[in-house]
Amino acid sequence: MLILNYLGQGAWVLNHIQTASSVNPFFSIMPQSMLIFAIIMATGAAIVASQALISGTFSILSEAMNLHFWPRMRIKHPTHVKGQLYIPVINLAMYIGVVLIILLFRDSSHMEAAYGLAITITMLMTTLLLGFYLRTKGVARIFILLFMGAYCVIEGIFLAANLSKFLAGGWCTMLIGGILILMMYVWVRAIKIRHHYISTKPLDEYYQIISDIKADESIPKYASNLVYVNHADKEGSVDDKLLYSIINKQPKRADHYWLINLEFADTPDTLEYSCETLVPDTLYSVTMRIGFRIEPRVSLYLRQVVEDLVASRKVDLRSTYPSLRRNGVPGDFRFIIIHRVYYPESSDNRQQNLLMTIYALISKIGIDEPKALGLDTSMVVVERVPLIINHHNRSIRRITQIAAEEEEKEKANGKNRKTKE
Repeated sequence: MLILNYLGQGAWVLNHIQTASSVNPFFSIMPQSMLIFAIIMATGAAIVASQALISGTFSILSEAMNLHFWPRMRIKHPTHVKGQLYIPVINLAMYIGVVLIILLFRDSSHMEAAYGLAITITMLMTTLLLGFYLRTKGVARIFILLFMGAYCVIEGIFLAANLSKFLAGGWCTMLIGGILILMMYVWVRAIKIRHHYISTKPLDEYYQIISDIKADESIPKYASNLVYVNHADKEGSVDDKLLYSIINKQPKRADHYWLINLEFADTPDTLEYSCETLVPDTLYSVTMRIGFRIEPRVSLYLRQVVEDLVASRKVDLRSTYPSLRRNGVPGDFRFIIIHRVYYPESSDNRQQNLLMTIYALISKIGIDEPKALGLDTSMVVVERVPLIINHHNRSIRRITQIAAEEEEKEKANGKNRKTKE
């Protein structure tokens, strides 16, 4: 229907060349008696299109967050229907963007160049993504080349025609797209840099000391159940700062230690877990696999995991305090989040410093890790540690010790000055 409508408008323009530039072909081809219905129909279509844009933006950004292309933001679910969500920050950003676009272009006719370029680029990107998708599904390469070649030639012609309108308003589309690409690129690169400099250690080498800390009653009990989010990628390893938190930084005695490993799956609706007992009745490792359309709610998921373990009698969750244990009161839970802070002074790489600085600015539009993981903030402790990128930065001057002879001379000079006074 849309193609027929465009062809009809084109035919009308060819037959009314003199007046076509001063009127709207869409309304001009209709009889005057149908004009009011055409206006109502066009207004309704605009409302539907705007709603589709809003819903589509929410869905795409929600998936981008789980794929680590975008900072985690607060998501609201207005209903219990799956897939319906609302992101307040993005809604506000779109509102401000619409107002700025209206103030900038002032008239819908001035937006034609920006709109045409946006549509053409969207069509081209959709074709490229479909080609990659067909490749992952094992479709024959010759078929993919024929398909992409035909569509890319047609859409490339449209793109070339619209690029001539770059200065007339197409620059706005390119500017918005460039900003979004820059933000996603910086976010992905910064996350890779942070993961690269996270040091890990084999966990099995620390089973004994963790068991000894649990048995050492001279250490005040920090919590009945202590939960850490482990960011180590290698199986059987753990973030060294996590071990430092348990052992060195105010040794933390607990009845049970839980290590949460989060894996975000490429499938949309995956939600499953596996649990391994590393030290009986002491240390447990829980791996949660979460699809990119599922909102992380680690507190809720861990509660469900613990309920399964208690039901199967693999763990005794009752408090070890005698008064509470007699009454069947379960032990409390405390979450520890290790937050690594980047200091530009720790690196002499200017490009990396600039990238991490932009990353810090982008992260301000998101929410912190406890909220992003859906943790109960009343039970969360955030420990900040430095992200050391270069231990031997030559640009930082090292403090030197005063030699003994020079120190004695300084003392002697000080005494002489007092004597003269």
